[in-house]
Amino acid sequence: PRLCPDCAGLTLGNDLAGPHASGNSLKVAQFSNTRGSAWNRTTWNRIAECAKEFCTFNDYNWDWTLRHIGWTCLKQKGGFRFMEAKSNRIYHFGMW
Repeated sequence: PRLCPDCAGLTLGNDLAGPHASGNSLKVAQFSNTRGSAWNRTTWNRIAECAKEFCTFNDYNWDWTLRHIGWTCLKQKGGFRFMEAKSNRIYHFGMW
């Protein structure tokens, strides 16, 4: 919370960067992926407020559904920004 008081959580990986792409840097951005994501009860409660839209979004992956409500329902409630590691700290087995 001290680094980004209005952030909803932290993501340790991303889809674009390889290992050590940007050193130990963090960026703040609209939620984009769930790779190594962590959030607290406050963020979970905000997600739960969008339960109807979450449960009716026509998708096969919950991470895409989270992205969708981040751009719709949660954006109307102040946004869904996360701190994200610019260099991956966690990997998807199917990508490396």
